[in-house]
Amino acid sequence: MFNFSKKALQIISDYVREFRRASKKLQFELDPLYAQILSSEFEDIIKFRCVKYSRKRGAKKIEADDVSHVLKKFGRPTELLKKIKGSFSQRIVLKSLKFIREALQKSKKPMVLDAGCGWGRYLKRLQTQNIKNLEMVGVDLDSVSLHYGKTINKQANFLKSDTETLPFRGQIFDLILCNGVIHEIETSQGREKLTREFAHVLKPQGTLYITDAFAKFRILNFIFKAVRHVSPKIEWHFPKNVLKKILLRNSFKIVYEEKFSSNFREGTTSYVIIAVKS
Repeated sequence: MFNFSKKALQIISDYVREFRRASKKLQFELDPLYAQILSSEFEDIIKFRCVKYSRKRGAKKIEADDVSHVLKKFGRPTELLKKIKGSFSQRIVLKSLKFIREALQKSKKPMVLDAGCGWGRYLKRLQTQNIKNLEMVGVDLDSVSLHYGKTINKQANFLKSDTETLPFRGQIFDLILCNGVIHEIETSQGREKLTREFAHVLKPQGTLYITDAFAKFRILNFIFKAVRHVSPKIEWHFPKNVLKKILLRNSFKIVYEEKFSSNFREGTTSYVIIAVKS
């Protein structure tokens, strides 16, 4: 299904090699674990974006031009690393992994659900933690993402499912990852239903780990909502406090939150929010 031309693979290989060389030069500024994560997932990120781009033009094979188009958006590896080094990414990723590892080590056979997993980037990150007897499940509606995930991550199970109607019995997961998903749910009722579904499949004292972008100001919530009626492709970002109220209504206690980036052009701020099912 993912057929790359030789030239396309060579361009990717050269770029990844240059990225890893540049990363090594910054090792004194990058935590070793974070550098390892970047190095291991970077090639998958590029390849997947190339697959998606080639699908848009209806091609069955990923060609050199597809790769060149994708890499233009990344910029040179040294430029990309400067952005990463200057962002909150390293601190947030490492702190989050530590929190998740400690939460999962409480269970003899921990089970993790990545709701809206894409190709399973976050599930692959969990593999760096060497958590004993860990079982991982990813659900998504995008068939291409799921198939790509299956080809690169044999340690996880991937299922096609709507996150609002999960195909699992109650109280089986120790942890749910929900990265950049809630703001894509189109209605307030849908977000409420999604949260109820998370509460249903989580064990008592199970952890819900959310990263998402929220409207910086309350008025933007109404603007995003109104604009969606004209252009459905516009994402509806709502205030963080709205999510916090939804969580509280559905038996969750918020135990941690932290801002990690702002997008002034879009009027959004991204947060990590961690809640425990009470």
